[in-house]
Amino acid sequence: MHVAGTLSDFNRKMRIAVAQINTTNGDIEGNVSKIIDAIRKAKQQAADLVVFPEIATHGYTSQDWFQDRDVISGAEALLERIIPETKGIAAAIGTIRPTGSPDGKPLYNTAAVMSDGQLLGFADKVLMPEYDVFDDPRYFEPSKVRRTFEIRGRQIGVVVCEDFWNDETFWPRKFYDVDPTKEVISAGADLILALHASPFNKDKATIREQIVSHRAKLNGCDVVFVNLVGGNDGILFDGGSMVADKSGKIVCRAPYFEEALTVIDLSKDNEAVSAVKIPELEAIRQALVMGIRDYAQKNGFRRATLGLSGGIDSALVATLVAEAIGPENLLCVMMPSQYSSPGSIEDSQQLIKNLGCESRLEKISDTFEQLSGQLGLKQPEKGGDSVAAENLQSRIRGMILMVISNVENRLLVSTGNKSELAVGYCTLYGDTNGGLAVLGDVLKTEVWAL
Repeated sequence: MHVAGTLSDFNRKMRIAVAQINTTNGDIEGNVSKIIDAIRKAKQQAADLVVFPEIATHGYTSQDWFQDRDVISGAEALLERIIPETKGIAAAIGTIRPTGSPDGKPLYNTAAVMSDGQLLGFADKVLMPEYDVFDDPRYFEPSKVRRTFEIRGRQIGVVVCEDFWNDETFWPRKFYDVDPTKEVISAGADLILALHASPFNKDKATIREQIVSHRAKLNGCDVVFVNLVGGNDGILFDGGSMVADKSGKIVCRAPYFEEALTVIDLSKDNEAVSAVKIPELEAIRQALVMGIRDYAQKNGFRRATLGLSGGIDSALVATLVAEAIGPENLLCVMMPSQYSSPGSIEDSQQLIKNLGCESRLEKISDTFEQLSGQLGLKQPEKGGDSVAAENLQSRIRGMILMVISNVENRLLVSTGNKSELAVGYCTLYGDTNGGLAVLGDVLKTEVWAL
């Protein structure tokens, strides 16, 4: 792999493409194809530099797959496919690379920096977050080296995710002893590329914008903040990439919850772009729809099913799933017993009609009677054993749904919300059956609001 020197023969024009892509964990072929496609499109738009999210080649949340020997040994070879595509353009791409040392973790979480068909080098991640959904110390060795890259006549500092956040002038307390972004600015960087896989949280978009603007203004440097977008199992990435100029003004924005290639010319005096104001509930809705769609697609499901009870939780999930994958691909199963109210069936039928999805009626009365008799349960109206009897109904329903899921290759989505899961109100092996808990992190109060 050829490593080039600096490229000081270019002028200071800098037209940057922000490549906010949706990666799939483990799909190296698909991810690399997306990267190459974005590089080609950036060149068509006369960009000088294209920037990608954190570990765009492999998928940031690939977890213990990062410990696989073949993944480690083959990490750099895949760059040989990308480097020739950078003829006439520069690129910063989140990826992984072997440390080459028998000590410590075997991989660096890194950014590969290349230009005009040559690899300039790597910017390895320094700070290893170990909180919330992050577990970087399990897989990656922290870097001890800081460096800048000269591209198109500009000194560029490249930092990976957490390395951008430890600004002691922004937070009331420091979380780490070092600030890698400050160090590369001190080394002469006048443009910061911050490659991120920053998950969706309520109100996080506002904090991201504040720190991007703050760092740009404080240090008098342009900041390119590129974030991953898409759902990866239980973790959702909302995108919202942005660029701030030296004054701290946000001059470029990528959309939330969708892939985008956005181009900005930093050699011009750009006008500030308005903040994207997505109301909190709407942001949650868009995040859930994106998460359902990506989970289904990335796991090979075209169709889904769920149990529709007439209650608000299953009604909301059905509506979200119908939007995510299309109502024609959703099967809503009604499973009444002798204890079901007429209203629950009528409400379910009306919702199915409104959504335009497929429906099926599977009565559970006979199965319930047989099992409760076999087990000697006293049924609720006869007094006693009501909890066991109610749970038996739920588990019969769960069994029916799992069989439909297996036979028809449908993704079964469960319908319990976060509040009820927390207090054990959702029946284990009944309501909790399924491959994806759509409302697993949504409180009951938020269910009502949605």
